[in-house]
Formats: sequence, C-alpha cells, structure tokens
Amino acid sequence: FAYNSCRPDIAFAVQLLARAMAKPTEKDFVAAKRVLSYLHGTARHGIVYYSGSNVKDKHNVAYSDADWASCTKSRKSTSGYILYMAGGPV
Repeated sequence: FAYNSCRPDIAFAVQLLARAMAKPTEKDFVAAKRVLSYLHGTARHGIVYYSGSNVKDKHNVAYSDADWASCTKSRKSTSGYILYMAGGPV
C-alpha cells in the first residue's frame, strides 16, 4: 500500500522485490534493506500539490512504460504508470 499510494518513488524497487518473495536470496535481503535505508533517509520528503492560480502545469499528465518479458529468469514483464494532477503525482 505505501509504495503505491504514498511513496511512488519506490514502486519499481518494491515491485521487483515482491517477485522474489517466494524464494528470497541474500541479494534480495540486501536490496530490501537498501529500500528501507532510502525510506529512512527521505522520511521528510513529500509531494507538493498546487491549487488555484499557483498550479504550474494546468494540464493533467499521464506517463506509462512497459518492458515485455524483461526478467531473463522468469520472462515476467514490468510495467508502470504515473498520473500528475495539480503538479503532483496521484
């Protein structure tokens, strides 16, 4: 929930870590600790939304990307998207 709703900056890393939860390796634990360390270091960072005439970009913007069968072991695909409203991601 946190990566999807509150911290979109870690979404890709958490998605890749979630794939390995059936049989995690030492490398996966190191990666998970790195994500936690990043969260600890950026705890005071936040998303800024603008209102009224302060909105820098008056348009809603959406970006998406996909990588078909990019994992060489499982051939799983990775995809993602982000929507911006009022100058911040939703």
